[in-house]
Amino acid sequence: MQQKDSVEELKNGIRDIWEKTRNNIETNIIRGHSRSISTDVEDMIALFISKEFDNKVKIFIDPSITISSKTYRPDVLVIRNGKVIALVEIKANMGWCRDASSVIDEELVIRQKVFSTAGQIECKFSITKTSETISYDDNVKLYLIALTSENGGKLEAENKAYAKKHGVNHYILFDGWYDNLEPREIDDFIKDLETIK
Repeated sequence: MQQKDSVEELKNGIRDIWEKTRNNIETNIIRGHSRSISTDVEDMIALFISKEFDNKVKIFIDPSITISSKTYRPDVLVIRNGKVIALVEIKANMGWCRDASSVIDEELVIRQKVFSTAGQIECKFSITKTSETISYDDNVKLYLIALTSENGGKLEAENKAYAKKHGVNHYILFDGWYDNLEPREIDDFIKDLETIK
């Protein structure tokens, strides 16, 4: 699939999901705010990443990984030949004033240390009641992905600087809202994925 097509597919998929969240379930039941689409956005971005790798990688979404009695649940792990090559934290909605340092520290940097120290991690999947053990080293590429700039712009420069300082690749994929996304850094994200392809 060509990159332009896969970007359009991602945009259209997010728009369709978002529009469904705005529908009332019955005429007498009125929702005040749209339902969260965070897990749907994780699915769509995981699908996008998989297609960028020509479906030649495994993608684990939200597995449970227990190390030293603590359970971690990374948003997305990208695996090639039994080895993790990317750890991705996805924010569908960064929030207008969000300081991303805690996300970068706890969800990416600390996890990188814990997982790479373990060397082998067992990923458990509650839906299928299965697990898979994969290898993890300190060369795994770390990503913080924000879907849109629409609501996360106030601390953008500070967040990007903090991410870079800590070895995290931080991209804001689109401008606009869920129903009208326009490319922002998605091409940069694709180019970055090319470096680990």
